Amino acid sequence: MKKLIFIAGSPRSGTTALTRLIAASYDVHHVTARELGTNIDSKETWESGIFGRITNDEAIVDRFEKIDCIPPYLLEKTPDNIFHINRILKVFPDSKIIIPIRSGVDVVKSLQVAKETFLEEEPNFKKSCRQWRQSTEIIVKLPKDSRILLVDYERFMADKHGTAENIFKFLGISTRNISECVNEMQNNAKERVKGVVGRSITGGQQSFTVREVLLFVRLCGFLEYRVWKLRRSLR
Repeated sequence: MKKLIFIAGSPRSGTTALTRLIAASYDVHHVTARELGTNIDSKETWESGIFGRITNDEAIVDRFEKIDCIPPYLLEKTPDNIFHINRILKVFPDSKIIIPIRSGVDVVKSLQVAKETFLEEEPNFKKSCRQWRQSTEIIVKLPKDSRILLVDYERFMADKHGTAENIFKFLGISTRNISECVNEMQNNAKERVKGVVGRSITGGQQSFTVREVLLFVRLCGFLEYRVWKLRRSLR
């Protein structure tokens, strides 16, 4: 069995950026839904959703064992892996898990923008708050485990090379093409909708109304404070 890397976290918290970064390493093969047999239509997707779609652990192990590639590491990314952390570590005890953690304000802004564009959903502020909260409540309660690495999203964006080097060392993969990996992560050609990433990070045209601010504080205010404390402890 090859060494396994899993990426988990809230949607719009940096899971795709981390996937692009790590997948660009010479040592890593990114496993798609098609390779794992979990794609639900003909479209290719970076998110296999394997732990949510397959209940039999032996079947999951078998699908990973059948992946035929040269690189010694397999990378699987599904944000909802955050709801299966214990199961992942039980099924694959030697695996490593990378989890980005990001401010709820920025995640909700990004979710709203994404729903207005490529997700083709009706933006729902309360639902966006709930999505971030459900994932993040698990993250802040995770016990310390040498197999899990939390990555502060804001620090990652501010120091991509330094953070990437720390991630690669944690995973045990070579840092010899780390600059190439960072450049691939930032490749604008891979954006599904031009300008969405920048606009969702900075806020841009997506800002909270007074009602939304009050709703966010009521639903996520205390959790946002806990996230701020956790992010400070990672620096």
